[in-house]
Order: sequence, then C-alpha cells, then structure tokens
Amino acid sequence: LTHLPNHLSSSSYLFNKVVRGGGCCADLPVFFSQNSGLVAVVARETASILPETMEDSLCSSLAPEVSAMETPTRAEPVAQEDKTKLLKAAFLHFCRNDLVGAQTVTDELFPANADGDEGAELDGLVTRINLDLVDDYPASDPRWAESVPDESGGFPLTSLIILHQLEDKMKAHGCFMDFLLQVGLLDRLGQVTVRSSPVATRLLLCEHAEKLQAAMVLKNHHSKHGELVNRAIGIALQKNGATVPPSLTAADVFFREVSQISSVFECLLDEEERSLKESPVDSVQWAEVVLTVNNVIKDMLQAASQYRETKAFMYRASETAAAEPEYIPWTASGGVGGVRSVLSRQHEVILRSVYPHADSELRSALCEQLVALLDIYLGGYVAQLTSLQQQRPLGAQQERYNSLEMEYSQRRSELLAPLLELGQYQWVAALAEKYCDFDILVQMCEQTDNQSRLQHYMTKFADQNFADFLFRWYMEKGKRGKLLSQPAAQHQQLASFLQSHQHLSWLHHIHVHDYQSANRTLYSQANGETRYFVKKKTLLALSKLTVLASDLHEDELNKHVDGHLTHINKKNNPITTNVSIVKIK
Repeated sequence: LTHLPNHLSSSSYLFNKVVRGGGCCADLPVFFSQNSGLVAVVARETASILPETMEDSLCSSLAPEVSAMETPTRAEPVAQEDKTKLLKAAFLHFCRNDLVGAQTVTDELFPANADGDEGAELDGLVTRINLDLVDDYPASDPRWAESVPDESGGFPLTSLIILHQLEDKMKAHGCFMDFLLQVGLLDRLGQVTVRSSPVATRLLLCEHAEKLQAAMVLKNHHSKHGELVNRAIGIALQKNGATVPPSLTAADVFFREVSQISSVFECLLDEEERSLKESPVDSVQWAEVVLTVNNVIKDMLQAASQYRETKAFMYRASETAAAEPEYIPWTASGGVGGVRSVLSRQHEVILRSVYPHADSELRSALCEQLVALLDIYLGGYVAQLTSLQQQRPLGAQQERYNSLEMEYSQRRSELLAPLLELGQYQWVAALAEKYCDFDILVQMCEQTDNQSRLQHYMTKFADQNFADFLFRWYMEKGKRGKLLSQPAAQHQQLASFLQSHQHLSWLHHIHVHDYQSANRTLYSQANGETRYFVKKKTLLALSKLTVLASDLHEDELNKHVDGHLTHINKKNNPITTNVSIVKIK
C-alpha cells in the first residue's frame, strides 16, 4: 500500500479514472485503480512527511511485533528503557504533525533542568539517529533484502535508484533538523568528539548533510565516468574490508554509507597515478584522467561548501550558547586520507607530473581546476581561523590562533609560489587577492614591472596596511630606490613609515622639498652619532646644506649655519670661527 500522491489527493481523481474495486484494510479505505494499482486513502493531517515508507519502517524499528499501520504510541511501552527508540518515536510523532505528542516525549526524556551528563547523552543520541539516517540500509530495495542487519533500527527507503535514495536521505535529514528545532532540542546541543577533536554537535549534523550533497554529486559523475569511479569505489571498499553481496553492486554498498564518502578521494588519486604510469604521455587517456579526477573532487567539495554556506541558518548557534571548540570542516581535515592531504597531493601531481608535458590548452584547463581546488584548501584554513576569532575571550586561544595563522601563511605561499614561477599571473592574482597574500602580490608586480597594479593594491587593501607591507618588503630586499620613489599619493604614508627609519627619512624629505624636516632629521642623526666622527661631520654638513636649500629668512639662515659650524669646530678645532654665509637666491 502507498499513501495517496499529492496529485491524486482529490476525490474526483479516483472516480474520473477507472476504479476496478475497493475495500478496507487496517481501518483505511483502499481502492484498486487502473493507473495506480492499490491506493490507500490517508487523511492529510495524519500523513507522515517522511519520504515513502519510512514511517512504517520506523514503527517496525520501535517494536517489530507491532503492525506498521499502528501509531507509535502503542509501541512506546515496549521501548521505555531505550532512549534512542523513544527519541525516534518522538520524531515520528512530529512527522505525523503531532507536535504535542513529540514535545511530551522529548520533555520526559530530556527535562529542561537536565544536568551536564544528560546534555552529553542528548548529543550522542541526536548524532547517532542522524547518522542512522544518512547511513541507512535501503531495506525496501529488494536487492538489499538479505544484506540488511537483523538488528538494524534504521530508516529504510523505497527508491531503487541510488540517487533517489540519497535525495530521500536528505529530505529525512531536513525533517530531523526541523524536529530538533520545534521541540527545543537544537539550542540545547553541545559538542561531541569527531576525528579525535571536539566539534559542535550542530556542525556535525551539518557535516552529515554536506556529505549527502557530495555523494549525490559523485553519483552523477558515476553515471558519466563509470569506469574511473567504479575503480575508485572498488579500492575504497577493499581498504575498508567491505564485501559486496551477489545481489548488489559495489556502488550500492559504497553509496549506502554516506558518512564515509570522503574515502573515495584518495582512491581516485590512486587510480589516477596508476593510469598516468600505464598510459603513454601522448595518449588522450593520459591527460583525460587528471581532468576528470580534478572535476570530481572539485564538484564534490564545492557542493558541500555551498550547502554549508546556504544552509548556515539551520545550524547557527543561539546568541546565549556557550563558546564552541575550534571548527575544522571535514573538507579541511588533515592526516592520512584527509581532504587537505588529498588536495596537497593532487597539487604535486598536476604541477610536477602533468603540467610540464601539457600543451597550452591543457595547461590552461589544469590551472583553472587547480585554482578551484586551492580555493577550497585555503578556505578551510579561513574557516578555522574565523572560528577561533569568534571565541570569547580570544586570549585563551591566542597561542593556537597564532600558530594556525603561521601555518596558513606558510602553506599559502608554498602552494601559490609554483604558479607564480610558471607565469600564471591571472590565477595567482585571483587567489592572492582573495586570501590577502601580499608577498605573492608584490612579487608578481615586481616580476611584471606593473607599478599601476601596486598602486591599485595600496588603495584596495588600504585598511590592511598593504602600503606598509610594501615599504617593508622594499627595505628587506634592499630596493631603497623604489622605496623612495613612490608617487605623490603615497608620500604621506611613506613619511609615516620612515619615522622609524630616520637614516632614510631625510632623503624622502629632500625628495618632497621639505628641507626643514630634512635638516632636523640630519641634525638629530648627527647628535646621535658617537662612534664615527667623520660620519657625524658628514651628517652635519648635509644638515647645513638642507638649511641653505630652504626658504628661511637670511638672519635665521645665518643662525642655523653658524650653529652647525660651531658644532663641527668644537669637535675638530678648539678655536671657533664665525662664518657668515649669504644665501644665494
């Protein structure tokens, strides 16, 4: 039996079509129609919002001996001691539009005044149920009939097509999130441990949905590039020690466990490297496999990131929530098989193994794909740093923040520098501008001698002190000529920067015809020189020249010059000589 589809909900439909017969089953009217077969008419207010037969299977998981057509309230006494089953029962109440029943069950399970231990238990139960949803065995698919564990308390789906099964899982996840929100459990969630690190439970639920999105993208690529994806899936199942029953395909088994979908990345690279070794460099297959692997990984990770951004409101913490741990997205996971490790490895494959042998068209395509992958890689670091910045007080995590920021800056430079060396300035600029890698931007402008672009960056990144970075870069590289030849628009910033570099600031003052400031700086430098008399005398002489070049009145001019000469003669000759100098107009 099936629930009446939306487009069949009016009574006129049944009688406008040929109805072969009718009857009653489990207190429900049943019709046998020519086009739809057996159709059970269910009142709209009691119909479940869960996909297909999930309601029936959920009732079965709560109490196998109870008929699937009965309400879950009859099953509750059987599962009083099992909080997981009770929370599932509350979820089923909600899906049947019985919010009061759902609220009653959840209030009994998790009272508002629950202690810390019960809070941790709530996080565990919610995570487990949501994981059951995304990793569910599609028991209603007849091919899985002998492969579903006997003790499975999951949520079987009806679709015979993998993609539809994934879509149904996403719908069920959405229902579960709405349930948590409506019964007041979402704001009470804390944190759990994943990949040996604490993570906010809400964000882990989001991760499950992100992986569902990635799995759907992979399934679409599976339809287009079956041979490559099947090989990668086979490697993944072999590494995990999974077996494929005779009635199923490797894809059926792999796509069932959505939470492990990221294991395919490393396997795609294994298959890619095997193909590169076995195929001749001048063959079509040699480069095609790299382009395909790039697209698969890129599309999967972008789909996950897009879901995270567009659905952020569903997983946002309340304003009164406690400080959360550092957020490390699964798309930025490190270690063996982690996404960050996979992207670093692919970066090496593209630039070292493929790019040198590629023609201009292939190089352009490879760089475009590589930049998209690096965008994901660097975006993961930004998400981590942002999560640390949002913690209050930041002081407790300041050391961790500084360490991560240094790691981020180093990896960013290591990944972008090879593209800069290859002259891929367009792609380098795109990433360096987005992720504020000022060192790469300055190097690029210097290599291309593009001063106008440097001026553009000074304006664009003025609030991030790009000008100061550029001035320091010139100082470190010994390019003092370029430092002191800045356009008029940057003179004020340069003067401010040179306040801490007085041995150069007087040159800038002379360049802008500010001779009085040059005089003061040189005179101060001379007074501070105690080691070398010749240098001191030279500084005083230069100071005197700046006075002569200034527009001081003749009396004031003579006073300054006499003072300088007196200062010199005291060091060089005990007899002070007064010299009057007439200023030449």
